[in-house]
Amino acid sequence: ALKTFYIEAKAAKKVYKVGQTAVINVNITRPSDQDPAGMGIPMERPVTEPAQDVNVGIGVRVGDVFLFGYGLTDAKGNAAVKVKIESWTPAGTAIADIFAWLIQADTPCLRIEENGYRQNPRAFKVVKR
Repeated sequence: ALKTFYIEAKAAKKVYKVGQTAVINVNITRPSDQDPAGMGIPMERPVTEPAQDVNVGIGVRVGDVFLFGYGLTDAKGNAAVKVKIESWTPAGTAIADIFAWLIQADTPCLRIEENGYRQNPRAFKVVKR
């Protein structure tokens, strides 16, 4: 796995009501601001390019409730990921974990995957109706 994706993500709105569908706008570009081997060494990004056809999974946590959404990036590296705020979701601050991945090769002897991760500890607020 190569840590090659840089992820930017922001909710379309600051507040969602229980029962609504949150939309999180994601942009994925290459290269990452870390080394590809995932050692956590920060790197400059002198040039960037959008990452197309990348899988984007978002896990949203509000209290002890976990919600999930999925999207696929377009030619500009953008995806609008929808996450339904279920009726059992409590009011509170949503924490979003964003993971992006693209399998470049998958054979019996070798698997090459590009990926990236970002956490947004204050993605949006959830309120009761």
